Amino acid sequence: MKNVGAYLCTAALGALIVPSASALAQTAAGTATDATAAALNTDDSGIVVTGVRASLRSAQERKANASQIVDSIVAEDIGKLPDQNTTDALQRVTGVQIERDYGEGSTVYVRGLAQVNTTLNGREIFTAQGSRGLNLQDIPAELLAGLDVYKSPSANLIEGGLGGLIDLRTRRPLDFKGLTVAGNVRGIYSDLAKELTPAISGLIADRWDTGAGEIGALVSVSYQQRKFRSDLISTGTPASSTTIVPGQTVVAPNGAYDVTPYGDRRRLGISGTLQWKPSPNLEIYFEGQYARFNNLNDNYGGSVGLGGLTAEPGATVAANGDVTKATYLNAPLTVLSYAYDTRDRMTQFAGGGKWTNDKLTVSTDISYTKATGSVVFNSGFTGATIPRFSVDNTAFVPGSSANGYDLLSQSNTNFQFLLYQGTQNKADQFAGTLDASYAVDGGFLKAIDVGFRYGNRSAQSNQTSFFLFSGAPGTAAPSILAANPASDFFSRASQGTPLLSNYLVIPVPMLRDHLSEVQTALGFTATDPVDGPLAFYRVTEKTTALYAMARFGTPNGLVDGNVGLRYVHTQTALNGNRTLSGGGVGPISVNSSYDDFLPSANIRFNLTDKLKLRLAASKVVTRPNFSDLSPSLTLNSVQQNGSAGNPYLKPLKADQLDASLEYYFARGSSLYGALFYKKVRNFISVNPSVEVYDGITYTISRPDNNQGGEIKGAEVGYQQFFDFLPGALSGLGLQANYTYVDSKTTSSIVGQTTPLQGLSKHTYNLVGMYEKYGVSARVAYNWRSTYFDSTYLFNGVGQPSFRRGYGWLAASIGYDVTPRVTISLEGNNLTRVIRRSYYNNIDSRPHETQIDDRQIIFGVRFKL
Repeated sequence: MKNVGAYLCTAALGALIVPSASALAQTAAGTATDATAAALNTDDSGIVVTGVRASLRSAQERKANASQIVDSIVAEDIGKLPDQNTTDALQRVTGVQIERDYGEGSTVYVRGLAQVNTTLNGREIFTAQGSRGLNLQDIPAELLAGLDVYKSPSANLIEGGLGGLIDLRTRRPLDFKGLTVAGNVRGIYSDLAKELTPAISGLIADRWDTGAGEIGALVSVSYQQRKFRSDLISTGTPASSTTIVPGQTVVAPNGAYDVTPYGDRRRLGISGTLQWKPSPNLEIYFEGQYARFNNLNDNYGGSVGLGGLTAEPGATVAANGDVTKATYLNAPLTVLSYAYDTRDRMTQFAGGGKWTNDKLTVSTDISYTKATGSVVFNSGFTGATIPRFSVDNTAFVPGSSANGYDLLSQSNTNFQFLLYQGTQNKADQFAGTLDASYAVDGGFLKAIDVGFRYGNRSAQSNQTSFFLFSGAPGTAAPSILAANPASDFFSRASQGTPLLSNYLVIPVPMLRDHLSEVQTALGFTATDPVDGPLAFYRVTEKTTALYAMARFGTPNGLVDGNVGLRYVHTQTALNGNRTLSGGGVGPISVNSSYDDFLPSANIRFNLTDKLKLRLAASKVVTRPNFSDLSPSLTLNSVQQNGSAGNPYLKPLKADQLDASLEYYFARGSSLYGALFYKKVRNFISVNPSVEVYDGITYTISRPDNNQGGEIKGAEVGYQQFFDFLPGALSGLGLQANYTYVDSKTTSSIVGQTTPLQGLSKHTYNLVGMYEKYGVSARVAYNWRSTYFDSTYLFNGVGQPSFRRGYGWLAASIGYDVTPRVTISLEGNNLTRVIRRSYYNNIDSRPHETQIDDRQIIFGVRFKL
């Protein structure tokens, strides 16, 4: 351990202090105590309000009392919809957009940016897959007490979120009155996969008054399994062709790829906390968190290369010169059977405390986080030549047909090769904080906050691989061939469109579990993967942060807020390997250091007891992902593409302005609007380029800083239960929000300024609610407009691909059998939406067409 780390530990433990400085900062989002929260959830007649009403009230109070611009979700809100992970819960927050991964939320965008910092109880948390933040898919929603999305920073929050900061809050034992036991047992049915899987969570907490003070202990566990299936049609990139229509240059796709992933996704989360209050002014705690995420995918797909092929007469050509229907001659088919398995582990231990003496409050938090992750691509490729292969891009979904050619015949099939690529990642961090707050009596200045944070983080990645070429006929090893299990490919939504699905595959479980037997059957000796020096990198990053912040307010309460400055020194050492210009591989080492001064101001005008105006201004910074900094190069010899990093990337920086007007017209009811503007420098864009390695031409994607861009937008939201309606109608409620984001940035697309990748201009949520007589029901619809999804090369020039707008429908209904037992029925992706993307956003150039499972979830919750 470095001297500065040891010194910090000694100082922190000597101070005998507890929640984290950062955790203390997070409590600014909800200054109400648990007793106050309970009072807020009591109606005028003294009846305690529970369920969705209570969650909305609690979330609204956190938003109203925060010194920054914050949106919150509380635990009841997370539990009421079929949210398998944290990302799914976040999609209903105003200003948040998500991307989906096999029917679940994955990447999160806050106000247009994916550079979002993630913390757990105020301390930094991350996944070891090359990124800086946490893969929110890894965290079961059942473990959380709530989520806070900070859209404007203050000096005491950890830096690193260009879009914002998302803090995950777990429960603490002293929040409970006494012994509490709670559980949730659910079954998840996925209709494409036709599988039923379990989801189980439980919590036990207790507190004791002893001679040594109050002591509390809590353990919560969540396990979830979901099997899924997703059908994807991917049309090859457009390219000019002179071989399809004689004497005419047309634009036609260079291939067609249909694939079905069968997935088995499992999450395990464990959270434990000990709290000790030896006196009213001293609290000490210890926490442990563990998250495990396994995602095993069995993929079966057929890829047909069309570039340079001739076609039968009669091809259909649209007015813009795009070929929309054609029958190609002697088309080469490659059948891909591969496992794509992801495994993540994260462990975090933390301890700290808080001590208060009259006007002075001191807190500290010491934590150690360790994460590991792996991604394995384990494949067997077979092939065939299809005499007549038809493509129809005018159908409801892009169609393809082998026109009766028997691809289930072993004699028409040949083995191509076996390819294995395994990436192993690991990361860890020691971090410590020490914070103090001094309250000032009277006057405009209310308190002075100061603090220190030290972080020592490392990330490492390496890759192993092998490539074994066969070329043997299918009859040489019939024991390792089987019919494609996804022969009903896209049948639920194709409306009868012919699709390529009946062909022979190498079963993926055989590749995963009996790889040496597959190698032997093809005549190879058992071969283990070997290290690839180009894929190795190690990054060490040390950060030291200091901040000072003044909290202020007028005596009449009309104006309050905070203003502060955060200083951060970052020191980075990167080691890896790179391709030398004369051939071969050589080491590379890049060291850098830089300083950031991050001022922030948050001002709140309490115009009335119900109407609040907020203004905020700040500078923010985000460091590049570790994988983006890597000098490594990864090549895919099958698809002739690859990816590489850039060790000379600069941090992203932004100046931002925020304004929010909030009207709280009743308990749990509000109407609000917000405006925001961000001027971003050093945006990172991924640019494709053509490069040659070992005589093979590859399309390599590399990150690079561009000139930057602007993001501006607006948010509006409304929520209310209609208590004024008579009888049963008084249980009705409504949540609605809308976000507008306009962005532009320079890009790799020549002559074009594009929106930010993955960002829709329009997003809205509509949630209808009902809660009365023990019945709790909600229907939620989330919609996002068309967005810039990716880039591709058209005749060597970068071009955009856009994903069309789509909606996502979820619903739930629950009934309280007793005050302590609730049964529930939930549904997700109820419309089984077809998600589509198009090259250049042109209808005659389909890119991806995808469907996911409809999920039905039923279960029972209890609390003792």
